[in-house]
Amino acid sequence: MCVYLYDCSVFIYGFLVRITLVAQSHGPLSGGAPAQVEIVRSLLLARSDPNKEDRYRQTSLISAVHVGCVEVVRYLLEAGAAKDRADQHGHTPLFIAAGKGYLDVVNCLVAAEADLHQADRIGQSPLFIAADVGHLHVVRHLLEARSQLEQRSADGTPPLTAAARRGQLSVVRYLLEKRADANATDMSGKTPLFYADDCAVAKSLLEAGINGKLSRAARAAPYPTAAVHRVG
Repeated sequence: MCVYLYDCSVFIYGFLVRITLVAQSHGPLSGGAPAQVEIVRSLLLARSDPNKEDRYRQTSLISAVHVGCVEVVRYLLEAGAAKDRADQHGHTPLFIAAGKGYLDVVNCLVAAEADLHQADRIGQSPLFIAADVGHLHVVRHLLEARSQLEQRSADGTPPLTAAARRGQLSVVRYLLEKRADANATDMSGKTPLFYADDCAVAKSLLEAGINGKLSRAARAAPYPTAAVHRVG
């Protein structure tokens, strides 16, 4: 019986891995996914463990999140899947969904009270990764759900800096509207402006910094001369 239950658990994961490969070729599974849900439901009824991990510490829920199939995610959560169980990199289901821009999956996990602030092994939160890759719709939702605006990574980088260095203009502007600190420095003493190679991003940060009165640390930090000179 133990072997049978183990095999069922592994099969759930393997099944989701296979549809993950399909999703990578054709995009996330959107709309209804009744066949996938029914297969997972049948396996869970056979007493398989929804929290079984593979050698990379990935669970069935994590695999379903990678696919972007909110129906399977919702069913696994209802079946007792651990909503904050992280993989070997410290990536939780919410972190993965935020990084991929799957808003419906993010909504589902937030509704299930997933930890908004659980960071990965390098201190990056779900909000941080969403800002870094430019998923404004996810950033909005996470902040509406009361994610910490200034939660920093292990090297002291706030989400605003992450967005600025990647040239994510819409995210930078939104974070500034939400009163993110334009003068915040990381552990090396650099502000978001230092990393801004995009002229529009640099201009937004300069305007926010001037309006907010540059701090002593911000005035002392080196700025990206090329972008700032082009802005002027």
